[in-house]
Amino acid sequence: MFGAAALGALTEFSRNKLERYCSTRNRDVLRRILAHDDDVSLAVRGGMRILLFGLVIATFFACLPESETTVRWWQHWIVYLGTIWIALVALENWLARPLGENFAEPFLYWTWPVLSLVRLTLLPVLWISWFSNAVFSIASGRDEDVNANSIHEEIKTVVNEGEREGQIAGDAVDMIAGMMDLHEVEVSQIMTPRTDIIMLPDSLTIEEARIEVIESGHSRTPVYHDNRDEVIGILYAKDLLPHLGTSDTPKTLANITLRQPVYVQEDKPVDVLLREFRNGIHIAIVLDSYGGVAGLVTIEDVIEEIIGEIKDEYDEEEVPSVRNIDGNSCEIDGWVGIDTINERLGLNIPDGDDYDTIGGYLTMKLGHIPRVGDEFIDGTMKLLVLEATDRAVERIRIERVELPRESLAEPSTEV
Repeated sequence: MFGAAALGALTEFSRNKLERYCSTRNRDVLRRILAHDDDVSLAVRGGMRILLFGLVIATFFACLPESETTVRWWQHWIVYLGTIWIALVALENWLARPLGENFAEPFLYWTWPVLSLVRLTLLPVLWISWFSNAVFSIASGRDEDVNANSIHEEIKTVVNEGEREGQIAGDAVDMIAGMMDLHEVEVSQIMTPRTDIIMLPDSLTIEEARIEVIESGHSRTPVYHDNRDEVIGILYAKDLLPHLGTSDTPKTLANITLRQPVYVQEDKPVDVLLREFRNGIHIAIVLDSYGGVAGLVTIEDVIEEIIGEIKDEYDEEEVPSVRNIDGNSCEIDGWVGIDTINERLGLNIPDGDDYDTIGGYLTMKLGHIPRVGDEFIDGTMKLLVLEATDRAVERIRIERVELPRESLAEPSTEV
């Protein structure tokens, strides 16, 4: 019974609760428990098995006949052994283990001298266990450092069980998972792509820059010199204030002091980036493998990867990337991938080496950057440009059409 209670306590005790219990008594006991709890658990298990084996042998010799007789002594042995086994199982599961699990911290604190004695007594058993574990670990090629991945999975399993039992909220589970998976996410997966970055040329006047900053709603804006790959600094909105409404206001952004830009590679893990952001950096320019500007990443992007999207007063109402209009038509963002469209809409748009989005597909088919109103008919599918900029397609309508077979081969373009 003592062994079952000890195993229950060693399995279920909480470090925080044990620390609070020991803080008002003897913290040295806490240190010893945390240092040797695994060894004690192994020793208790080994001791229980040894005692069980001894019980089997003892009942065996106790049931041996004293003289030659026809009595089937082995039947008595089985009955005695079965009765004892049932009693032990009942006491273990109905009394000892619940006692240890529900009073784990006090039980460990007050019985630790006895448990330590069990550990010392069964040190030979522990040595054999350590040796065999080392041999099998070497034979299986397992590295201790690789166990970090298994620890991550165990933590996720515990968190998921806590969610199922109602002890952990679903949002907390998502945040924990987001934190643990940060090392697997690269900056390129969370950054704002180059084409969506709002940048200011250094030739803008202070008044023009003020208007641009107000319209964008961003407190930090990259400033470039000749082209968007030549970022010379970051303009903070508050840095414009000293230059507004004064007689010595500089003419352009090139004449004011900008914040030094911070550059990161697009393949940098997000958890490393987060540690760098803790030093007071809240925005970084993302570079591709050729040194060109690939995008922009902020501390908000990292936080959103952990806790989900953050809405502020400047965010516009989000339009779904794929919005069904009726059974034969839908509207799609130009950046949506071909595979996503084929899967969601049941289409067969071919893949290509020169494109991977619906906007790229339409650009390739038309031979130029599409403009609003351009349309392209491919088989029974009609693509109509709804929104576009000078550089890319932003919104497309896809409609199913019925055309004669001879007209399917010729695309039509209207401007």
